[in-house]
Amino acid sequence: MRFLLGLAIMQSLVLFFLCVRVLEVDSQTDDLANKFDYTTSALETARSTNTSGEAITPVHYKGPSLAQIRDVVKSEITLLAEQTKASAQSETRQASLAIQNARSPEEIRSIQAAISSELNLYIQDGRAGEIQIASLQSKIAKLPPDQQKQMLGKLVGAINSGQIDARL
Repeated sequence: MRFLLGLAIMQSLVLFFLCVRVLEVDSQTDDLANKFDYTTSALETARSTNTSGEAITPVHYKGPSLAQIRDVVKSEITLLAEQTKASAQSETRQASLAIQNARSPEEIRSIQAAISSELNLYIQDGRAGEIQIASLQSKIAKLPPDQQKQMLGKLVGAINSGQIDARL
């Protein structure tokens, strides 16, 4: 019996709180309705007092959907990324060409001779570690494009033929 009495009291409290909440929502909707009536009456007042004879109508702008905005943002980001990548590549190429063009022919020959002698040492030893190959590649990168192809060809040829046990 006490259990049923407690349950009835709980139901009464829940009903009371629901009624209070419904009244709050009702007052909020009344406030919104009053604001709408105020804006509508202000618009009608503005229309009636317009001296220029132009009609004043409310503008209802329906903007792009969220999916359209996402598509535009994606395309803009993709375009920006491509432009950034292209400019970075061109700057890198220009910088490497400027460095290569700044080297004298004697300097290029000495770099080439150092690379050849180092490559010959690796061929005699029969193997080269990753660090040694990376060092050799960085030295090759200091050469002009034609000499780079030539020296990389020698390095790859030695590795492919088994003269050097290494990986690029």
